[in-house]
Amino acid sequence: MLRLWLSYREKYTRLDALVREWLCDYCLLHRLPPPKLDPMQYRVLLAGCRLKEFYVPTEEGVDALSAAVLLFCNNYDYTKSKFYRPETKADYDRVLGGAIREALSYLREQSGDVLTDLSGSSTLTRDTFTGAVCSWRLKRRIEVDYTSFSHTHELRYIMTDVLKYAENALRASRGIKSRLSIYAISVPLRERLDAYLASALPQRASGRACAKQRDAAPDYERRYDLPVATVSKQRAAEIEAQSWETTKRLVEAFSNEKLTESAPTGVKNDAFELSNKQLKQPLSSTPPAQAATPVPDAQLSLKKALGPLAGFLPLAAASDRQGQRDFARSVGLMPDAVADKINTVAGDMMGDIILEEENGVYVILEDYKEFLIEQGVL
Repeated sequence: MLRLWLSYREKYTRLDALVREWLCDYCLLHRLPPPKLDPMQYRVLLAGCRLKEFYVPTEEGVDALSAAVLLFCNNYDYTKSKFYRPETKADYDRVLGGAIREALSYLREQSGDVLTDLSGSSTLTRDTFTGAVCSWRLKRRIEVDYTSFSHTHELRYIMTDVLKYAENALRASRGIKSRLSIYAISVPLRERLDAYLASALPQRASGRACAKQRDAAPDYERRYDLPVATVSKQRAAEIEAQSWETTKRLVEAFSNEKLTESAPTGVKNDAFELSNKQLKQPLSSTPPAQAATPVPDAQLSLKKALGPLAGFLPLAAASDRQGQRDFARSVGLMPDAVADKINTVAGDMMGDIILEEENGVYVILEDYKEFLIEQGVL
């Protein structure tokens, strides 16, 4: 089954979604070890797999776990960074992959078993060989207890910050000024990463190379560069004198005495009083109560990516079978096709699926319900 899958998957792309689940079912039913896959192919072979942990060996010293965490256990896809280019790809893969390995090693030293402590146990109930033509003797409903690394929030947040911290260091080594925001990385882990990055980062480019990089950068990036100018006391004195002259003119223009003299005697200068009130107003005219509430980027990107298909998720949360069928009919698809499209989008953006089939109706994975509610998708 494995050889057929790997041999024909490029020609028959649907095999990826089917055979990886059938292999898992077969091995679980017969108590067989998982087939060995190349960690470099995890992204294309396992994206969207319901039980990624089954295929990934987790014992210490095996690099497959680091590759899986790099791909599936974080909220930041560094390959979509505007600075991830053909000429920087090798450095990005090497430095950020090494940062993940260093973080996993550190967490194991601190807690013994990082997956058990940060992930905990999960339970998955699944029907075997879904979509396959097989004997009724092989059809089973199985319940799997496992330690999750792809669904957990705590480990996912830590690894997200590790990737961003490593990319910030890589950007600094290339003379790039913009930085990614870091939230929850601890000081000891930061020090551990700094020790690794000190030897892993490429050498800082020479002055001529940096100038060449600045010339190749987009216009908006070059605007952050300050102009190079020598310090001149004479020029500073000229600027100060011009500033005081401008101040004097402004004071005279808005002087109360000057405006009062120009107005008829006994007439109240309402225009001047109005201008004084306006000058005392804050620069922002938008009241705090009317300020727009920022919307999380994850919500915006997920809703935008799903488009009209986002209306299927509340029906899945309610396990509304008839509602799902009516919705699918309204968009000209079958419920299976709608769920596949949503899981494909979720797999590309989150590294995991969010819908699964139970008794002929699609439901949202329990691990993602709270996350989707927090983001306002449900």
